[in-house]
Amino acid sequence: MLLLDQVRQQYPAYNDWSDADLLGGLRAKFYADLSDEEFNSQVDARERELRDEADGGAGGEFVAGVYGMGANLARAGQATAQAVGADRVAGYLAETAEGAQRAAQEADPVSSPLLDSKTVGDVATGVREVLTKNAPQLIATLGAGFAGALAAGPLGGLVAGFAVNYPLMFGENVQEQIHQKGKIESPGKAAAWAVPGAALDAAINLLIPGGGKAAGGMVTRFLKGGARGTLIEAPTEFTQQVLTIYQAGGDPTDPKNRQRLLEAAIAGALLGGVAGGGLSFLKKGSGHENDQGLIDPATISRAERDNALVDLANDPDTEGLLAANGIDVEAIRKGDVSALQSDAATKFLARITERRNQERAKSAVAPTPPATDGSIKAQDAELERQRALQAEIDAGRADPGAAPAPLERAPLPDTFVTEAPHVQARRDLDQRLSDLDAREAEGPLSMADRRSRAILREERSRMGPVPPVSDPKPPCRGRGPAHPHDTG
Repeated sequence: MLLLDQVRQQYPAYNDWSDADLLGGLRAKFYADLSDEEFNSQVDARERELRDEADGGAGGEFVAGVYGMGANLARAGQATAQAVGADRVAGYLAETAEGAQRAAQEADPVSSPLLDSKTVGDVATGVREVLTKNAPQLIATLGAGFAGALAAGPLGGLVAGFAVNYPLMFGENVQEQIHQKGKIESPGKAAAWAVPGAALDAAINLLIPGGGKAAGGMVTRFLKGGARGTLIEAPTEFTQQVLTIYQAGGDPTDPKNRQRLLEAAIAGALLGGVAGGGLSFLKKGSGHENDQGLIDPATISRAERDNALVDLANDPDTEGLLAANGIDVEAIRKGDVSALQSDAATKFLARITERRNQERAKSAVAPTPPATDGSIKAQDAELERQRALQAEIDAGRADPGAAPAPLERAPLPDTFVTEAPHVQARRDLDQRLSDLDAREAEGPLSMADRRSRAILREERSRMGPVPPVSDPKPPCRGRGPAHPHDTG
């Protein structure tokens, strides 16, 4: 307690007294006329005042978290130096770790454990402290995870998270040994037990968005992401503390350690919930896509379906489409539940969902890129040369013996003989535009469809017209050797 710390600073003789003994002595000497309830109330009020005065706020807690990471790194270095016999380096790093710990204490001199909270304000302060103090390590872990995921996919994110957290976990184990035994008892044990601890810390990177899609609206995404993060981080932090205490020779079942484990689980739940909820907004899609990018009707709630119908009914561009499908637009506008849940409305939404999935499946097949392969371009050039040469022979301006020999050119690939890739891409775009036009004939297009059509038209205009299908075989009507593709 800060109140008792002040008393001990003024009267060092009481340094050996426990908090309970010192508090009892103060009451017996100065507050004997107060009831237990009155005395405890005054003590709590004074303690809260002192805490408010000493509270470093979110900024101080964040800085304390940064210094805490520095202290753990220094402890890891100290244990490594001690293991290899570099005593001077170990001593320097020990001083560095102690300095970082003092700086952390100065930045945030007051600790507000959640389990000691007595008011709503205490709970809010405790939650803030958990989040801001752990934010530096969480940012480092997720930052490395994003970089690793970009470079090598989800596995790369996990490996990068492990690499960041291993030295921190190593240092935390060393610090626990010093706390339990007064010295670094076993650097090897601290290093070995840091492996599972760091692996557990890296598990938060499983929340980094990948190819999957988030399901639901904004609130639903946050809640589902937060729940997933809580399920990952709460047991992770609990298990980490068990490993840290055990490797230092402590007993995780000790009453003091049980409270510490409970606080770790609560902290993990808070961190995972916030991180998971926040990261869920980075996922792409409307919120109802599966891993293949197709809409999963099972993820759409009844409320979301009803809201979609109300929006369509109130949109002048789409109300006619609803009416054409047997849906009572006026009843929907008035909030008639039976109209929203009618068979016509259900079938209409099912058809819309199926059509959207068909379009997405079609667009998911990437069009073949324009012909840039050197061999195909060479084939084009060779064909043009042969046609020009044959024309010269036919006109009597060239020696028939100069006609192309069968072995001068390689066989054309099937993709070239049938249709060039860039021509196929143009035909695909034309088909997609034709589909949209056909749908518009059935009823007004949605704003998203109209926007898609405008983009497709702009892209199509840059590609030029589709050339007529022509026989790729060069004519061979001269007196020279017959071309291998010629059947005449």
